[in-house]
Amino acid sequence: CCVGLVVAMQLLKNEPKFVVLGMIQSLFESSMYIMIFMWTPKLEQQFGADSLPHGLVFGCFMACTMIGSCCVGYLTHVDAPESYLRLVFAASAVSMIIPSFRASSGFNVLWSFFAFEFFCGVFWPSKGILKSYYVPEEVRATMYNTFRVPLNAVVCIVLSNLENTSDEVVFSIVCFLLCGAAVMQHIFLEIVRSEGNEMASPTPGRLKSDSGVPSFHDKGDKKQVELQSL
Repeated sequence: CCVGLVVAMQLLKNEPKFVVLGMIQSLFESSMYIMIFMWTPKLEQQFGADSLPHGLVFGCFMACTMIGSCCVGYLTHVDAPESYLRLVFAASAVSMIIPSFRASSGFNVLWSFFAFEFFCGVFWPSKGILKSYYVPEEVRATMYNTFRVPLNAVVCIVLSNLENTSDEVVFSIVCFLLCGAAVMQHIFLEIVRSEGNEMASPTPGRLKSDSGVPSFHDKGDKKQVELQSL
C-alpha cells in the first residue's frame, strides 16, 4: 500500500496530465454529490414537500443516467472521450444555471436536474475509458483515491454552510465547479495532444496509427478475434 502510494505521488509529480485528470474527477464528482444532497430541498421548495413524488423523481434520475451511459458507445465512435467530455462538462454547467436563479419555475428546475443526471451517465463510462487508457493499472486506485480527499473536502465545506447559504448560491457554486472541470478537460486534451498520445484521430473514435499505442477499440477488436478463434 505504501509502495503504491509512493509510486502514485511520483507519477503525479512527473506527469501533469495525471494531476489534471484527478482535478477533473474532484470538480465534477463534488458537484454531483452536492446536487444529490440539494435536489430534494430545492424541488420541495418549488412543488411542496407533500406533493413532490420523491421516489418517482429519483427513478427518473436513474433512467436519465442509464440513457446517458447508453449513449457513450455512440459518442466514442464520433469523437474521443477526452474531447467530447469538454462539451459534457460545459453543458452540465449550463443545466445548473437554472436552479441557481430564484425565479426559475419548478418544472424548469426539474428538467435541468434530468439533464444533469444524463450528463452524469455519460461521465462515468467515459471516465473509465480515460482511466484505463492513460493511468497505469498498478497505481490507478491509489491515484484516484488520493483525489477523493479534495473532493470530499469541497462537499463538506459547502454542505456544512447550508444554514448560512441559499440554494441559489449553492447551485452557483456547483456551476462554477463544472466550469472548472470543462477548463481542466480542455487542458488535459492539449497535454495529450502535445504528447501525441491522444485517442482522437482522423478516423473518429480511433487512435492515430503512428502513435504506437493500441486504442480501446483496437483492444476490443483483438479480444473479439481471440474469442472467434476458440
